[in-house]
Amino acid sequence: MPYVSPRSFKPISVLVMVLTLFFVSGCAMKNQTIAEAKRVVLTEKTSAAEVYTSGPLTVNYEYQRSGDKMTMSGSIEFRQSVDSLDVRIFFLADDGLVLDKKLVYSSGFRSMATRDSTRTFRLNLEIPAGTVGFSFDEISRARTSMR
Repeated sequence: MPYVSPRSFKPISVLVMVLTLFFVSGCAMKNQTIAEAKRVVLTEKTSAAEVYTSGPLTVNYEYQRSGDKMTMSGSIEFRQSVDSLDVRIFFLADDGLVLDKKLVYSSGFRSMATRDSTRTFRLNLEIPAGTVGFSFDEISRARTSMR
């Protein structure tokens, strides 16, 4: 087998690999079922201020629903120091199956946000057909040295 130098990779090859990774990771959540204890029932009326907590993640939120559209706003608390934090909302079927997911908040990488920083969001979302509830999830990267 001939030796392939790392310099011989074309930028397009890297792009194809990255896009494939995003596609595969995005599809992985579609067949996931969320535990009943982590589900929030989606109602037709405007919600009061509510709180969702799971591990180090706390989401203070309220929403207004109109048919298949929803406006949600709130703030996020995360009780760990991290280099990056992404929070997603999962739209759920009656059995907890994930129908779709959307990014609610992204800190970016090393945004200098501290553990006590206020992280706010306001979103206009489309509710997928068959949705009866939702849940939140986070993806975080642990804090590393700033050196």
